[in-house]
Amino acid sequence: MNIAGHHIIAVATPTGAPADVGWTWSETATGSLNLCTSTSPYTWVAGGAGPTGPTGPTGPTGPTGATGGAGAPGVTGPTGPTGPTGPTGPTGPTGAAGAAGSTGPTGPTRAGAQGDKGGLRFNFSTTTTDSDPGQGIFRYNNVTIGSVTQIFIDDLDVGGVDVSAFVATWDDSTSTIKGYLVVKSNANADATVNVWRIDSLTDAAGYTKIGVTFISGALPSDTEACTIEFSRTGDLGTAGVTGPTGPTGPTGPTGADGVTGPTGPTGPTGADGIDSFSTHKFVLATTFSMSSTGPAAVTGFVFTFAANKAYQVDFVGLVTSAATTCGLAFALDVSTGVTQVGFQHVSPLSVSGALLGSSSISDGANTVLPTTSFSSGAGGQMAIGKGFVFAGATGGTAQLTLRSEVSGTAVSVVSGSSWRVMLMN
Repeated sequence: MNIAGHHIIAVATPTGAPADVGWTWSETATGSLNLCTSTSPYTWVAGGAGPTGPTGPTGPTGPTGATGGAGAPGVTGPTGPTGPTGPTGPTGPTGAAGAAGSTGPTGPTRAGAQGDKGGLRFNFSTTTTDSDPGQGIFRYNNVTIGSVTQIFIDDLDVGGVDVSAFVATWDDSTSTIKGYLVVKSNANADATVNVWRIDSLTDAAGYTKIGVTFISGALPSDTEACTIEFSRTGDLGTAGVTGPTGPTGPTGPTGADGVTGPTGPTGPTGADGIDSFSTHKFVLATTFSMSSTGPAAVTGFVFTFAANKAYQVDFVGLVTSAATTCGLAFALDVSTGVTQVGFQHVSPLSVSGALLGSSSISDGANTVLPTTSFSSGAGGQMAIGKGFVFAGATGGTAQLTLRSEVSGTAVSVVSGSSWRVMLMN
């Protein structure tokens, strides 16, 4: 025990302390001495310090004492400062998805404010004056909607935006109808609608005049907020190619007779006409020849027939061919449509008992009976023919024609040949 600097004094056994126990001294942390037994400590009060004695010699080192028992835990010291944050660790694996939560209640429904309808926004004015209507205003030139022919619209809409450049394009279509305007109330509850056809456009100071034709609708009320929609007509297409000429239509009815013109000069004397039950005769003065397979008019053998009359034709004469293998044919060619016309003839051949002939049962058409032994003598062979003309509603002329059986081979009607025409009714 370290009792240096303390005076040791004898003390009696404390009152009430057992006398048969051992007593020991102990020094406190403040320097006090305690007298205690194994069961009861008693505080020793230090006395005043005595004079310091001389330092004694250093005693020998005592043996190492046994290790004392563990002391009582000390008082917890104050918490130290927080250390620096360590680096973020790697992201851990994603956990399994949790069960779906129940559907929450439906939130309240709230209608939004009405938006503007499509088109330019303008307010309508019932004024009909042709002048600048003012910002955001349009008007008609008549209070009766069906009589409106012009719409006056300001250059600025209700928001002050200049829309005149857009309005100026409303007549750009090359079609006659430039487009259409649809005027509607801007309120959902208002069913006012006007439809207009655009015919023209005129730019004025601060506004535009639109020539229109009313299509349908009712007049808006004064100051009513409206929207104006424009629908453009497509440009006129290019002209297509000219189609083929159609078939000729049927002949139209005969027009009314025109005014009788002045009497013309007297014409040359015509061929003798045929009176009722009279006879027309003609004798060929010069031999007539031709070498074509197409019919040719025999000079002088022509007569005029009247409408709705019947005629008999008799021919007697001489015919010849430049080749014995070439025949000939006659026919009657009429200048206008008739009810019926026909002509037949026969001629003897050089072979005894054989005949050459032709038959014609329509206008200008004929059929040659082929031959191989026609006489080619200069005098020719006798030919006898008969024909008829039954005229229709129009009069005209009838001409005797001749054709060769072989192209290039001449056939002839010899001079002195004649015919006779008789009117039958």
